[in-house]
Amino acid sequence: MSGIPVTPSHNAKYPSEDPTALQQHVAWWDKDNDGVIWPSDIYHGFRALGFGILLSVVSSIVICLSLSYPSGSTWYPDWAGRIWIGGIHKAKHGSDSDVYNRKGVFDERAFEEIFSTYADHPNYDSLTPAQLFKLIKGNADPYDFFGWQANFLEWASFYVLLWPEDGRITKAQLQALYDGSLFPQIAKKVEARRLKAREFLGELKDK
Repeated sequence: MSGIPVTPSHNAKYPSEDPTALQQHVAWWDKDNDGVIWPSDIYHGFRALGFGILLSVVSSIVICLSLSYPSGSTWYPDWAGRIWIGGIHKAKHGSDSDVYNRKGVFDERAFEEIFSTYADHPNYDSLTPAQLFKLIKGNADPYDFFGWQANFLEWASFYVLLWPEDGRITKAQLQALYDGSLFPQIAKKVEARRLKAREFLGELKDK
C-alpha cells in the first residue's frame, strides 16, 4: 500500500492484517479493539476530544445512522447502529476529496492536490477557512445533497477540533487526521487540561 504507512497503535482485530488508511483513521474509536464501533464509542470519543455532552450525543447518533448500514454485511440494518471497521470503505460518501479511494487506501496524489489547488504561496502547506470552503465547493458533485452536508460537517468538525491560533490547518495536521494519529494526540492534550483543572480546583478546596 502506498501513501500513509499504516501502523495501528492498539492492535485492533481487523479482518486483514494490513488495515487500510481509512480503517486506521477510525481505529481509535474502537475502544475494545474488536473491529466494531458502538454508538457509545462515538460518544465517549467525542467527550475525550473535548466536546460537550449534547454535541457528543448528537454526533454519535448522526454518525452511526450514516455509517452503520453501509459498513455492514447484511441487507437489514444493525439493531444497535454499530459501525463495522472491515466494511468502512463502503460508507464512503460522494463530494469528498477522494484522498481515500473506493477501497479505503490513501491516495497521496489526491492529498497533495488539495494543497496544490487551494493553498497559496508562500503558505503552500496550510489552508485558511476560506480556502477550506473553496475546497468543499470544488469537491461538490451535482445533486449530491447528502455528500455536500457530510463533507461540510466533517471539515467543520475538523477545524473546530484543532481551532488553530493562526487560523490555518497545516498539511501535517491534515495528514494526522487521515492516518488516525490526530485523535489520540488531541485526547491526550484534553486530558492534560482536565487534570490541571481538577488539580487547581482541589487546591482551591484545600484553602
